Amino acid sequence: PDLYTTEELDGILLHEKVHSREKHSFDVLIANLFCVLFWFNPFVWLYKKVIIQNLEFIADQKAIQCYSDKTDYQKALLRVVTHQSYLSVTNHFNQSLIKKRIVMLNTSQSKKQNSIKYFFVVPVLICFIFLFQVRVIAQEKFTVQSINHSLDEIIVRMEINKHTTDEEMNKEKDIFKKEFDADLKFSKVKRNPKGEITSIKVYLK
Repeated sequence: PDLYTTEELDGILLHEKVHSREKHSFDVLIANLFCVLFWFNPFVWLYKKVIIQNLEFIADQKAIQCYSDKTDYQKALLRVVTHQSYLSVTNHFNQSLIKKRIVMLNTSQSKKQNSIKYFFVVPVLICFIFLFQVRVIAQEKFTVQSINHSLDEIIVRMEINKHTTDEEMNKEKDIFKKEFDADLKFSKVKRNPKGEITSIKVYLK
């Protein structure tokens, strides 16, 4: 208490009363709980930091409305920073936060509210994305149509040897045309003096 004037202590008490009245400790408790449950996620720690920062902004904004001199209030905050600088172990986050609080106090009301909303909404969105993300695996449905073909096995045997005559080959052509609607053709038929087939080409269409 000896470090601060009576007016500065009044400002500090007003600030702490806002925290108590609006139960900001529950918000910090929930943030700490998230850090315990999701300690592996760096965004949770960032979210906790931003929550604390926003709660301080809110408390400053409401405390300054009941405080007579905003300049004295800011001096009290600066005195806190000055006092911390003499400590052997310095909390850099607290010092940085106090500097931000002083900047926010000198920011216009509309910009101040927008900043608070921005710093609150963005971390919430980030946390919901990374904490409660559900891994969705895209699955395509493939319709496999089972088609059963009933095929009758047809074996057609046609024998052409060296003794086959032209008349027999013509009969084979007629059979294929009539039974299977296929064109059977013989070409380049060569015979020796004895009438025996020595060379032949067969086409089926």
